Amino acid sequence: MHNLDQTPVEFWESHYDAMSPHSNGIPGKMLVRFVDSLAPASALELGCGRGDDAIWLAKKGWQVTAVDLSYRALEYAAANAQRSGSASRSSLPNTI
Repeated sequence: MHNLDQTPVEFWESHYDAMSPHSNGIPGKMLVRFVDSLAPASALELGCGRGDDAIWLAKKGWQVTAVDLSYRALEYAAANAQRSGSASRSSLPNTI
C-alpha cells in the first residue's frame, strides 16, 4: 500500500528495495509488437525498472538510454545489463 507521506522517489525506492534485483529477461508484449520488425536505432526508455525492455532492445542491436526515478532500479538495470552482455549498448544515466 502506498504511504501518502512518501514522495514518488521514496515510493519507487522502497518498491525496488523489496524485490529481487534480477531481471526476468522478458520484454513487454507491446514493445515486442511494435519494435520487433524495426531496424535497430536509438531508444530512450523512461521508467526502465530492472532493465528488461532496455536489455532486450540492446540485445537486438539498439542503442538504449534507460532512465528511472529510482537509483535502486538503475543499479539493478546496470547489473542486469552487465550480466546479459548488453552493457556496452545501453546507457544508464542518473534518475530523471
